[in-house]
Amino acid sequence: MPSQLKSLVLRAPGIYGLSTEGEQVQASPEFAREANNVAYDAAGRLGNRKGFSSTSSKYALTLPNGTGANSITTDSASDAADTDALAAAQQPSESDTAPGTFPFTMVGGSLPPTAPRFVSATTAGSSDGSKTVTITGTDVTDTTVTEILTLAGSASTVLGSQLFKTVTSATISAAPAANVELGVQASTELTITHTAHGRAVGDTVTLSGSADVDGVAAAKINTSHTITTIVDANFYRIIALDTVSSGGVTGGGTSIVAKLVGLQGYPDIEQLFQFNNSSGNKLIATATVSSTRKIFKLDTPYTDFEDITGSTSPSGNDWQFVNFNDKVIGARESNTMIVYTGSSNFANISAASGTVPDGRIVHSAFGRLWAQKADTGTGQNIIAYSALLDETHWSTGAGEINVLGTAGAVATGYDELVAISSFDGFLVAFLRHSIVIYDSPEAPGSLAIEQVIQGIGCLARDSVQQVGDDIYFLSDTGVRSLKQVVFTANRVELKETSKIVRRDLVDDMTGGVASKIRSSYDPREGQYWLKSPAGNIWVFNNHSLVDIQQPRITKYTNTDWYSFVYFEGETFLSYKGCIGKYHGYNDVDIATSPPTAKTYSCRWASNYADFDTSKLKILKNVGVTVFGASGQKMTLDWDFDQGNATSNTTVEIKGAGSAAEWNAAEWGLAEFSGGIALEKLRSSASRMGRTVSLGLTFNSDGNAMSVEQMSLFAKIGREDK
Repeated sequence: MPSQLKSLVLRAPGIYGLSTEGEQVQASPEFAREANNVAYDAAGRLGNRKGFSSTSSKYALTLPNGTGANSITTDSASDAADTDALAAAQQPSESDTAPGTFPFTMVGGSLPPTAPRFVSATTAGSSDGSKTVTITGTDVTDTTVTEILTLAGSASTVLGSQLFKTVTSATISAAPAANVELGVQASTELTITHTAHGRAVGDTVTLSGSADVDGVAAAKINTSHTITTIVDANFYRIIALDTVSSGGVTGGGTSIVAKLVGLQGYPDIEQLFQFNNSSGNKLIATATVSSTRKIFKLDTPYTDFEDITGSTSPSGNDWQFVNFNDKVIGARESNTMIVYTGSSNFANISAASGTVPDGRIVHSAFGRLWAQKADTGTGQNIIAYSALLDETHWSTGAGEINVLGTAGAVATGYDELVAISSFDGFLVAFLRHSIVIYDSPEAPGSLAIEQVIQGIGCLARDSVQQVGDDIYFLSDTGVRSLKQVVFTANRVELKETSKIVRRDLVDDMTGGVASKIRSSYDPREGQYWLKSPAGNIWVFNNHSLVDIQQPRITKYTNTDWYSFVYFEGETFLSYKGCIGKYHGYNDVDIATSPPTAKTYSCRWASNYADFDTSKLKILKNVGVTVFGASGQKMTLDWDFDQGNATSNTTVEIKGAGSAAEWNAAEWGLAEFSGGIALEKLRSSASRMGRTVSLGLTFNSDGNAMSVEQMSLFAKIGREDK
């Protein structure tokens, strides 16, 4: 009797998200056991997540004073004599007039002296205006660079703008009218005093505010330069183009400003907040720079870090910020609450009545501030609320709520306030092991307890997010949803949104310091993000076409995104010293200035399936239907009996043209353009076993890719004994 043939097809939107709970072997896999750096589009297809698109935000810093209250020192010898000819084009013969490439005779690849220099081309002819000299070599980071110089119409020298460490070749586009020499421009090396700069060779620094220094004009200094040498932690060197100095002189003045991409030392930006201000929207960011905790603001379009720490003396970076009456208010433990109006700097709030709270929690709702009174003692379980639209009054028109003031709140023993939020007319106090919900917060004098939920609390302040008319938060049992459901008694119920990954999620979230947990909600993508102390970002996608009761869940791994905030269609991300957007399909390499794009790996693998039979399965072939561009590759793999027999094959999209990106919000069919094509890719396969898992891996290199369908074809054999 012939063996039975069996096919397994995972169709979109049948490719579910991550699930690590419950039955692992199924007749047909309904969830993934791995779902890293993947996302789901509006049609349910599986594809690469978006990446980190750097805004190349720069940090402007007034340089410390060097010798004689100045920060720039010229080198000890002038480069005015650097006229060594590096190459010479031969004088053409009378018959050598046809267009073509005429090689230079190279004298040497390295530029004299050994420091990087700019290159010039000098012609002795008078009819070379249409001729170009192409110079190829390496820059200070050993990256291949090319510069094209157009020769002047008369005998003269044309100066280049590209900094070369070596020159490897030079060609001219047509026969020159006379000899052409390639030489070195006069320039001056400058040493910059920049304490704890945290920079590298190849970074771009933009200087401003300098006066003339030792014959080097201010206009030659106050521009962008490439750092050519790192002397030590407090000094680096640049080259001023086409300048001459006597050398060994320090100057420039006391107001020299250096602007480089990213914060010094590329520290983790630990908190990111969107300040909606009448004078213009701003991002607020916190980080430790040169051992000092700082608060920065970036005005839209978020191109410059500006230090607005003022006299606040932060004792940490894990602030909680809220918008309040056209101001931003900040709270953290061991600090008095602070305020920023949109101009000048942050300042400690000065009380007009009562005492300003100094706890680590603040919430803005119903026209008031609701804050943890203190971070120690009995005050940590008291919510102090301010006067209406006034952050300075904490007794006049203000008051306090003792969240442990009822028997229900302490039914299971002592508890501690973790977060404050609000939704649909309720004020919510999240404690470690319980939740207290208050009615009528718009009239605090009539405030009443609506409900006390016991046995479930909140683990982390920054896990709380308002999601429409709901609230998501992290509990001991995973991510919960606090949602109002109208019963006859008008009660409030809890919903668990992470039950299919509960154990792995909780282990990840409790494996470090809770103050490092961050969250964000993007209503446009329908995604709630929750970042663990270890760095994984768990993404709950509420735009599911299949099961609206259970969101799809994936993990974004190895991102180094520390904090994030959504605002008007964009999710802004903080990285190591950089600000970016959740956009495109690359991540970023901060070792370059400005940051350059880099790839990231995407991985998806199904749970194990047994075709509803315990008999052996002999795999014959595997396939995938994908949308993508020519040249994109994907590795399909299959795993029998949990690692007992594994194999893989790599397939490549052949039929599309050049790559094109999807629309920012959706990956719908109608939004594809350019070289995106639907391809059915198939490969023969082998191996056998009782249960099988199908997976895929691919690199996201700037282009979108999505999976419409995965399939395998197997022969059913004898009973596995």
